[in-house]
Amino acid sequence: MFKTVLWDIDGTLLNFEKAEDQSLEELFRKYDIVCNEEMLDDYKQISKQYWAKIKRLMIEREIALVSRFQEFFYSKGIMHIDCKKFNDEYQLALGRNFVVEDGALEICEKLAEMGVIQYAITNGSKVAQAIKIRKSNLDRYMRDEFISEELGYEKPDTRFFNIVRETTHYNPETTLVVGDGLTSDIRGANYAGLKCCWYNPRHMHNIEGVHVDYEIDHLLKLVEII
Repeated sequence: MFKTVLWDIDGTLLNFEKAEDQSLEELFRKYDIVCNEEMLDDYKQISKQYWAKIKRLMIEREIALVSRFQEFFYSKGIMHIDCKKFNDEYQLALGRNFVVEDGALEICEKLAEMGVIQYAITNGSKVAQAIKIRKSNLDRYMRDEFISEELGYEKPDTRFFNIVRETTHYNPETTLVVGDGLTSDIRGANYAGLKCCWYNPRHMHNIEGVHVDYEIDHLLKLVEII
């Protein structure tokens, strides 16, 4: 049924939350900052707000990535951190600290055996995404990688998907977007006129205005859809 799969990376093929925790803990230790669950949660809440602003085009991505750390450290009374440098180191750490989602390599291998063409479509920085795609061995299965920082647009922006289509010449009728993000991957597929599969291992509820064609709670179940 489907001959091409556009894979989201963070939260789908790779477990971003675990990698995020590992990377923050690593840097907090380096900077002699006490790291506990409360600190991690507080940072994540601030970061989430900045990502929302990026998606609504309220702030430029490069500014937001640094500003989230500035706001976080300021809220904790930590004033001596160079937040630009900290974010640069954080992006590198995210490339080193990857966690492969259960079944990720197996499903990519299975699809490759079936002759399905696979591409990576990911929001994020080139330095982090390119490194972990390679180190996790996902690059063995991806014909190409499309990273928002390089393209200049983030999912769900239709311009992101237009570039992917112009580059790969995929057939919209036989192409499937697979991702965990309702407001990025799934909504992006809706905007681009593509079928989509929501990877939803936590069995969360859909949100109004987002159409889901297929839903799975384990990556290997994608075989049944393909």
